[in-house]
Amino acid sequence: MMNSPSNVLHTGGAHGGDQFWERIAQTKGHSVKEYQFDGHKHTRVLDHTGQHTLVDLTPDDKELCRMALETASSQMGRDLPSGAQLHLLERDWILVHNSDANSLYAVGHFDPDAESRLKIHGGTGWIMELFLEHYMYKHNLYNNPGGKVSFSIKPLPIYFKSMSHNAQFQGHYQLCLDGMNRFKWERVDQIPDPKGNWIGVGARS
Repeated sequence: MMNSPSNVLHTGGAHGGDQFWERIAQTKGHSVKEYQFDGHKHTRVLDHTGQHTLVDLTPDDKELCRMALETASSQMGRDLPSGAQLHLLERDWILVHNSDANSLYAVGHFDPDAESRLKIHGGTGWIMELFLEHYMYKHNLYNNPGGKVSFSIKPLPIYFKSMSHNAQFQGHYQLCLDGMNRFKWERVDQIPDPKGNWIGVGARS
């Protein structure tokens, strides 16, 4: 099947969730763009040609990235890591910032008791938070405190396939926003097929 230049998956290419979405992109004839940083160990296992993009931060990028990661850290109630783990988050910021993706698809572990607003574990939660902030500001969806509410519930193009160990929380979810800037996962029967520029990420196991 020929790759469609109008449909591009942006991902990190890691084993597990990232490559779950790569396989879906492959079956749909979508192009794949993987984001990596120099020195990042990566092994390709899929039988198709994806575009490898080595990412590096310019001084201006570093400042924007720092602010975005600090915001995500605050929203999630998690400390920023250091070393290679920080490099992965910087890679995730570039992926979100440069892809101009219109949607995000993730697979991983859902924790309804987590303090962070998206309640998603690991690096998957970080990139989802980065995409959410980017999308909200890009589309001017944050209401002014005390201002007029223009909607009651607004579905967002953020989809999650829960592989929770608790069967009660397994299934498909879509993130929604209410008029008070509160986020809520709504269970859906199926998630829509990805199209255009989209991000696909997930847990390694």
